Amino acid sequence: MFAIKPISKNACLIEYVGTLIDQTEVDGIEKQYKEEGITSIYFFTVSNDLVIDATKFGNNARYINHSCSPNVYSQNRDIDGQKKIFFHAKRDIQAGEELTIDYNFEYDPLQPRILCQCRRPGCRKFLDL
Repeated sequence: MFAIKPISKNACLIEYVGTLIDQTEVDGIEKQYKEEGITSIYFFTVSNDLVIDATKFGNNARYINHSCSPNVYSQNRDIDGQKKIFFHAKRDIQAGEELTIDYNFEYDPLQPRILCQCRRPGCRKFLDL
């Protein structure tokens, strides 16, 4: 996903939209998706017990790629009792620049490590740390 015009630092870019699910459901839903042949799975943690699943119902926010030097950050908000995630510009962003966020995946020793492909200075080499 790329900026179509210059974006000012801290500007709100987009809400991460999807289905709010309980953290305890994530593994089962991910397994079901894989059984259905779905390989692009979009989960974003809102809190310790809630996750937004944008896999089947979501918006363009789910297509923002990872970078170890991101130009976007997420902000969790509680609006009218509902948990929401908004993406903001971490710095001024130029038109044509790719929008990126740090996925900050938790390391799971039972899962294969995910190689980072951002190629940015200071790249951590893995998405899961």
